[in-house]
Amino acid sequence: MNSCQIHNDSNMQIDDEIHSLVGFAKERFKFQKPPSIFLKDDAENSEKILGKTGYYDPESFEIHIYTTGRHPKDVLRSIAHELVHHLQNEKGDLTNSGHLGAGYAQQNPKMREMERQAYEEGNLCLRDWEDLEKQKDPTIYKEGRSHQMSIKEWKNNELSDLLTNKWGFKMDLDNLEESKKETKPKTEKQKK
Repeated sequence: MNSCQIHNDSNMQIDDEIHSLVGFAKERFKFQKPPSIFLKDDAENSEKILGKTGYYDPESFEIHIYTTGRHPKDVLRSIAHELVHHLQNEKGDLTNSGHLGAGYAQQNPKMREMERQAYEEGNLCLRDWEDLEKQKDPTIYKEGRSHQMSIKEWKNNELSDLLTNKWGFKMDLDNLEESKKETKPKTEKQKK
């Protein structure tokens, strides 16, 4: 099975992006079988500042992600993180892991390393996938850049803006009262 199964029980429409990200990660990480991915709405969880974002179930090879109130890119970041845990599971790194209860990432050195790896490799995977996607279709919505500004050009623009503001030369001409008044021809008395 080359493609992951997505069970989307949320209002977020990112299945195409998930398939693309999982394909990219599969090629990068060389995991054998993509996990199943479950997207869930959970309003109660979303109200908690430290609510759940997602988790990986190593026994069922499933990624569960909470989507309510989250930006789609943040959801994709969580998926990338959990994909690293999936790879760790396939390699056997999650077996005989020791303490997995509350505080496991602080109390269990092996799991601390597994989490560090998932944050680092997951974020880099997402970033590389995102940059590749933006290059495929460079639009303003994907923040494609067609002009590379040199550091010198950037510094000069910044300096110019700072000086213009400091000396009061920068103003919005549309806000001037003169532009709002109708201009009437001056009488002879006004001309003198």
